Amino acid sequence: NERLEKGNWKIKPEAGTMFRREWFEIIDEAPPNLFSKVRFWDMAGTEKTKANNDPDWTAGVKMARDKDFFYILDIVHVQMNPTDTDEVIKKTLEIDGYEVIQKMEQEPGSSGKKVITDYEKGIFRNYNFEGIPSTGSKVARANRFSAAAGAKRIKLLRGPWIEAFIQEAEHFPDGPHDDQVDGGSGAYNYLSGVSMGKAAKSPVPEKRHSYNMWENERVPQF
Repeated sequence: NERLEKGNWKIKPEAGTMFRREWFEIIDEAPPNLFSKVRFWDMAGTEKTKANNDPDWTAGVKMARDKDFFYILDIVHVQMNPTDTDEVIKKTLEIDGYEVIQKMEQEPGSSGKKVITDYEKGIFRNYNFEGIPSTGSKVARANRFSAAAGAKRIKLLRGPWIEAFIQEAEHFPDGPHDDQVDGGSGAYNYLSGVSMGKAAKSPVPEKRHSYNMWENERVPQF
């Protein structure tokens, strides 16, 4: 595999080449020494209807790491209208608590900035929250997540969300949906740039930093 073995990311990926089922170890309990947790949101606001039977999903991927591995602990995955989606987010925040950093993909342009600002002042106002501008293709943003999975560094905490995630990942990037992979890529790219013991713990960050996560996160060495 040119992409994983030689790092040749210019080769166009096909469904089933970026993620494989056997790469993900399923564990029954998360280790106690996880030093950082983040939930990365990929938003959609379209409800499933007769006219639109399979719209985009909203996905919130909760991931943590220790020195050597990354753990997907939970995925929220819904097809709802914006009002109901917001209620799901509120409940998820209550369950996650303040120690989980909340990130969200920020769409390009002024409309994307407004969405993030509205969330900062609304649902996420008491939480450690930041919008991350999306740049490049979804495949480019998933490259390092894919490489980590191929190196068996991504583990899944057993839960009812696992099969849907694996099926989507196996068909990425040519499957009908990519919301969970997008969320997983965002969470991984953030956590792979977090230094040991440096994760924020306060409910509201002292200072928000604007940066492009895709350009500034360090590439993990396998």
